Amino acid sequence: KKWREGEEKTLEDMVPEILEGMHEAAYGVKQRRKERREFQQRFEKKRKRQEEQRRRRREEEKRREELERQAGDWKEAQDLRRYIDEVERQAQRRALTAEEKKEIDEWLAWAREHADRLDPLQGGLPTLDGSDQEYGAVHKLR
Repeated sequence: KKWREGEEKTLEDMVPEILEGMHEAAYGVKQRRKERREFQQRFEKKRKRQEEQRRRRREEEKRREELERQAGDWKEAQDLRRYIDEVERQAQRRALTAEEKKEIDEWLAWAREHADRLDPLQGGLPTLDGSDQEYGAVHKLR
């Protein structure tokens, strides 16, 4: 705002008007600061909400990947067990020497251990753990 002395009014006469104008200007600045703070707070809440959504999506993706990996490992372990069982059936149908039988038995034991190591269900049942471990990973229920 501008104030000017003129023939009708002096600056001294305008002091109440000047003070009122300064008060209005100061209130406007305060109001704009308040509005800016409120905007920043809303913006920050929205940013945090979006970040939480992104974190949850990443966590869900990791869980899906882990599930699919475990299912693949389980299927492979099942396939290996079927193969191992077939090797055992064929070995039983053959006339093997004691040495050959020992070698086959050792191989069968090793192969079954390998299939068990691969099988994600050998360590327990999968569960979602509520604690915030890496990626909200799938854990074993023993």
